[in-house]
Amino acid sequence: MSMLTRNDDRLRAIVIGGLFYGVLATAQEQPPQPPNSALPADAGEPLKAASQGDIERLLIEAQRLKKLKRFTQPSPGNAYELYTAVLQIDPNNAEAKRGIQFIIDAYLRLAAMYIHKAEAQDDPNMLDRSHYTIRKTLAIDPGNTEALRLRDQLQQLSQQ
Repeated sequence: MSMLTRNDDRLRAIVIGGLFYGVLATAQEQPPQPPNSALPADAGEPLKAASQGDIERLLIEAQRLKKLKRFTQPSPGNAYELYTAVLQIDPNNAEAKRGIQFIIDAYLRLAAMYIHKAEAQDDPNMLDRSHYTIRKTLAIDPGNTEALRLRDQLQQLSQQ
């Protein structure tokens, strides 16, 4: 890897990191609305242009990280964190929700594959990998029924 490429990657990480934390800080500065309160007058208006631009930049970088399979690692600097940042700005953002679902589905496929390999090859490393992958899935979606089912299957397999 050339020095220029490494510097480009470092610069990209610094810029995206700054954007990520700037967007989070902005999103967290806005106090949450009580559940039964009347909606503000501008609640139906589209997001401000600055927020829309932030969302677009975050989604582009999240897609790039997703393609690199940086789903939840390293931290900071992974697709899940960026999708979550988008949802803090726009809780109904469909692309961010799809991105998080993609990550969950990818982890579930990996966990199932590791369990299958563990059964076929009697390989304890595959059991460890499946445990790890299931934990990562449940960290994102604690009630995911498929992850819970795979965890139960893995526990039964571990006891054999």
